[in-house]
Amino acid sequence: GAAKLLARALEKDPCFVPALGELAAFEFRRGNVRRAEQLAEKALAVDTYDGPANFITGEIAMDRVQMERARERFGVAALDAAYRPAALIRLGMIAIREKDYALAGQLAEKALACSAYDPEAHQLKAAAARLGGDADELLCRMAKLTEMIKENTLLISTEGSNVGQINGLTVITVGDYSFGKPSKITANTYI
Repeated sequence: GAAKLLARALEKDPCFVPALGELAAFEFRRGNVRRAEQLAEKALAVDTYDGPANFITGEIAMDRVQMERARERFGVAALDAAYRPAALIRLGMIAIREKDYALAGQLAEKALACSAYDPEAHQLKAAAARLGGDADELLCRMAKLTEMIKENTLLISTEGSNVGQINGLTVITVGDYSFGKPSKITANTYI
């Protein structure tokens, strides 16, 4: 698949930054954190401002509770339009961990300015409102998420069945606080 094509591209040019960044993201999603970090760091040695490589190294730093490094990497990743909403959300999660709920809310607003229907940004804004004591904003965000489900902007299938698919709930933990994100889990098998 895609990983093989990226690896072939790197055989031709071992410093091809787009392939390094995308392969790092692929390896991170597969749980190969060490390999993802090696690929991302190689990409950053060539291009310090590469969005995918900065985002992946930010995720790794966040998993290791290296918040200053994570903040730095997500800050650079936010310069890349493709990674801006996700990086701003991660920065907001760090702000919540540090109990800076106002900053978390501001970062959620910036993420929503880039992607108005991003459920993670709405969840971040709701968490910041709840923790910051802003009941009106919390109700507004919860209403928006409910509206997105009703309008099929945020799709959650609750009836019927599909072979190889189940609904899941990803629990995102930020410091002492957790909130859920609906996810579809799929599996393919081959004989």
